Amino acid sequence: MSSPAGHNAAAKQAALHPLSDTAIYFVELIAGGLADHPASLEMWRDLVDRDLSFFTSPISEEIREEGRTQARAEDILLVLENRGVAVPDDVRARITGCQEREVMRPWLLSAVTARSAQEIFGGV
Repeated sequence: MSSPAGHNAAAKQAALHPLSDTAIYFVELIAGGLADHPASLEMWRDLVDRDLSFFTSPISEEIREEGRTQARAEDILLVLENRGVAVPDDVRARITGCQEREVMRPWLLSAVTARSAQEIFGGV
């Protein structure tokens, strides 16, 4: 015999599952409809990230990945600046403009020992 608490948790999970699928559909539908309105799309993305973060959807995952990528860029700059390495504007722009977190991984590792900010790119 199952416990009342276990039964309630299972019932709650079953009740939320269809809602999650429906919500994901509408989150993506609305994002697609706002594609030609960047300011509105950005507001929608902020809302989805804050209020619907418990949903797993392509847009919510994209928003989270963008946050992780931005954090990696900030970490690279923090390491360089904390070590007293000057970061020219062009290097800062290349770091903050990079959209691929894995590309920045070796940059972060190099930032720990680089003598100049340009050195983190490994001669690329």
